Amino acid sequence: LTYIRWIDAPGAPYDVYSGSPAAALARLPDVARLCIAELLQPRQWGLLWPAFFLAAAALVAGAPLREKVLAAAVVAALAVLMVPFLFTTWPLELQISQAYSRLASQVAPAAVVALVLGYRTARNRIDATRVLR
Repeated sequence: LTYIRWIDAPGAPYDVYSGSPAAALARLPDVARLCIAELLQPRQWGLLWPAFFLAAAALVAGAPLREKVLAAAVVAALAVLMVPFLFTTWPLELQISQAYSRLASQVAPAAVVALVLGYRTARNRIDATRVLR
C-alpha cells in the first residue's frame, strides 16, 4: 500500500485507509461465497478442495492433534487469503476470479498432505470396524 501511494498510482486496488470496518464486514458473505465458488471449480482444481474438506472432517473426527492442527491451518489460511478482497476497490467477481486461485495454490501442498492423512485416518477407522465384526 505504501508503494502504491509512493508512486501515486491511479485507482489503487485496495482502500484500507478510508474503508470502514462495517463496509468490509458487509462484503464478507459475498467474498466468502465467491472464494468458495473458486475453490469448487472442477476445471481449475478438479476435486482437490472438496476432497480436502472431507479429509479435514475425518481428521477432526479421529486423528491425532498434529493432523487436526494441519487441517485447521489450511482452512484458516484459506480464510485469511480472503481478507484483501474485503477492501478491494475492484469489482469483487473480477478480482476474486483473477487472484484467489493463485493465492489458494500456495496452500494446496499442505491441503494435499492433509488429504492423504485424512484418507489414512478414514481407512484405519473402516479397517478397525471390520475387525470388530
